[in-house]
Amino acid sequence: MAPERPWNLWDESPPPIRVENGIAAKGQIERPTMGLGGSVVRRVLDRTSPGIATRGRGYARAGQIVTLDYEPGRIAADVQGSDELPYLTEITFTVPEEDRRRFIRALHHALPEPVTAVPETSTRELTAELSEYRILVDAPLTVRCNCSYRGVCKHLVALAYVAGERLDESPLNIGAVLGVTDADLSEPEAGVEPETPGEPEVDVFDRRRHAQLGRTLAALEKRDAPDRDEVFARAVAVLTPSAAVANALDLDLYLDPIDEEVTDEG
Repeated sequence: MAPERPWNLWDESPPPIRVENGIAAKGQIERPTMGLGGSVVRRVLDRTSPGIATRGRGYARAGQIVTLDYEPGRIAADVQGSDELPYLTEITFTVPEEDRRRFIRALHHALPEPVTAVPETSTRELTAELSEYRILVDAPLTVRCNCSYRGVCKHLVALAYVAGERLDESPLNIGAVLGVTDADLSEPEAGVEPETPGEPEVDVFDRRRHAQLGRTLAALEKRDAPDRDEVFARAVAVLTPSAAVANALDLDLYLDPIDEEVTDEG
């Protein structure tokens, strides 16, 4: 007789206990936005399987999140699963001081002056401004859940979807994660300080450079099978990768080591 398989397998777990008036996703969560919340969702999904992601989306739509809190460097939630007590989940960040300053600058650039409080809801102008700053995109991210699943579970996926959605719609939630308060906005130069020379503008998507990259790689294909290092060297010469990409591909481009993102087991 085959041994009984554990309940912590995503496709065999019992149904969750329904939550009355739970916190649910409201929009088309299958397509994460390009804002901070969408970045959180994509980074969590990168660490799990399609099956777990599907179950997590179901939890997010069904409103299985009981509580949701935003704190400096941390998003936490109680997520109701199949056990009597909700699971404790959290996503934590290392918040660079420069990202805090960028957020303040974005508020001052996009909103009518004087800006004296972090708004609860965003505007089209502020959303566009924030997308340019790519806040926390390269910051180390850690996730944790106290359920028995070893890895990024459906409870964490549900947290990412719901928390990410509310991050993108509410600058107040972003400010809470960054540790920015209304008092920070009153500093005379905090919101209008120009970018320093050490912070060059980076083109997120430059069509001409991408076209050049395409031509370069196409030319390599016509030659005798180029090796991996040659392809990367040609690509890097056209499009400089981010620190996270360089670290993932083991490219020797940076003098300082880049901390690997760590997922703690629940």
